[in-house]
Amino acid sequence: MLLFAVALIPLSAQKADASISFLIVENNVVLQGSNPGVLILINEELHPKIKEKLTVFEQDLNIEGYQAIEVTVSGQSSPPEIKDLIKSYYLKGNLKGAILVGNIKSAYYESDTGDFSNPNALKIWISLDAADHYYMDIDGSWEHATPDFFDNAPANIVERNKYPSCDTFKNEYVVYFDKEKKWDYGSITNKEQYRAEIWVSRIMPHNLNIPGKNEAQIINDFFDCDHKYRTGEQKVSDKAYILNAIGPGYNEQGMDYTEIFSSVIKMTDVTKTDFINCLEDPAGSQLIYLTAHSWPQGHSLYDTSFTTDELANKKKNSRFYLLNTCSACRWDQYVSSPENPNYLGGLYVFDKTEENGDYGLGAIGFTGIGGFNNLKYFTDYLNDDPNGTYGEAYQYWFNKNLMINFSPSNYVYLGDPIIGPVRTPPELTLFTPEIGELNVTINGVATPYSNFEITRIGWNWGDGALENSWFPALHTYSSAGNYTILVTAYQSNEQTTTKAITIEIKGPPPPPSSSGIPGFPIESILLGIAISIAALMIHKGRRTNPRRNIAMTT
Repeated sequence: MLLFAVALIPLSAQKADASISFLIVENNVVLQGSNPGVLILINEELHPKIKEKLTVFEQDLNIEGYQAIEVTVSGQSSPPEIKDLIKSYYLKGNLKGAILVGNIKSAYYESDTGDFSNPNALKIWISLDAADHYYMDIDGSWEHATPDFFDNAPANIVERNKYPSCDTFKNEYVVYFDKEKKWDYGSITNKEQYRAEIWVSRIMPHNLNIPGKNEAQIINDFFDCDHKYRTGEQKVSDKAYILNAIGPGYNEQGMDYTEIFSSVIKMTDVTKTDFINCLEDPAGSQLIYLTAHSWPQGHSLYDTSFTTDELANKKKNSRFYLLNTCSACRWDQYVSSPENPNYLGGLYVFDKTEENGDYGLGAIGFTGIGGFNNLKYFTDYLNDDPNGTYGEAYQYWFNKNLMINFSPSNYVYLGDPIIGPVRTPPELTLFTPEIGELNVTINGVATPYSNFEITRIGWNWGDGALENSWFPALHTYSSAGNYTILVTAYQSNEQTTTKAITIEIKGPPPPPSSSGIPGFPIESILLGIAISIAALMIHKGRRTNPRRNIAMTT
């Protein structure tokens, strides 16, 4: 298995900012070949408690063609230290992304939201939100500064409000693209530098209050669930729920699910009962995409609220969650609300208390106020790449959206980013071939999965001939021989099934001769007669020679 473990050592004198104890990597790891690398950063105190399950996860990634690089870091490592470490591996080449396991610090940024209906009299709220965008962008120019919130704010902001997070997290590592332009990020000319070069996800349940389980046990249970998914032991239906508890127009955004999921169920005015029924679907689902007003500990659905206290006692039977719900993935709310540390996104992904349920492995949401835009790019990616992962689709959409709505982002990916929609291929059955002298006819049946369609049947006849033809298919060979035929059924969602069959073409029987004994030319027959006559004459001569048996004497 291509797995690398590395050590970190402190570095103090080589950095200009003496207040930050940077780390360097003491290793010579080079990503090998074309297989993409996945950097797994683990809190060093947590590492020995999850090592066994983590190794299984890394082996699963290796089987799927990834190279896992395992690095332990201190829970006190600063965001610049973490970013420098990620960058060092990215520069080695072919790093796909980073998974942060355990309590690993985040950078924060000032997020402004509010009432923009009157541009001459804006009403603005500011919060400090965790921003993994800082880690996803390898080469952008970020500034670290003490937040000043509404200082130097434009005059047209007539109402200024701060969320409690501004006071709670003001001493964290706060970043800006350019602090002087924080009220006008649109004036930054080189926007492309802030694109995400990698995806970043978090497996981080340290703040969850799940009865009878500590952080390590929660993570180990998550890895068990992940392994069952990857080995096919745990399956859910190929179904997606698109749920809207706010109003028309919020969910669609040009998204096209038709080639990704076989069954798409859309609901508006979603009540608590509606949501629980979808969440606890006994067959499970591939996706729940929910749009609802929310806070870290609850959703506001069409009729009433649904809180984390209730969620903790429900089966969470969807594999992946798109949470178009403010603050649902704000994992740090426990700092200001220690009496209720659970947060929605964490329970959807990391709570595995139900024996026959709790299939969640990933979620995308917000660490603060926000709403998805341009999600068509998320489904576009998955439509264009049938083997694409949610992490890749997240990164692709993230960059497209960034260029349209330019600012630091409070999006976060929780869980395993190397999963994707499970797409069931078509079934293909081949019947016994009918073989002639130089031709073959093959019949069969191709059955699409669910409501998809078979778009074509491809044939590789084994003699260099390629074609598309429905059953039954006929092909003529130019000569006798053994041929291996490959038959491929193509489904409308780009899934395929291929089967091989080997046949023997014997060719036509030899042609009959023009005369003589069938199968023997006349010349051969005459030559045989002549040889026989000559032999007979020799034999006769020997019998009439009187001296044949006389002994010679002297």
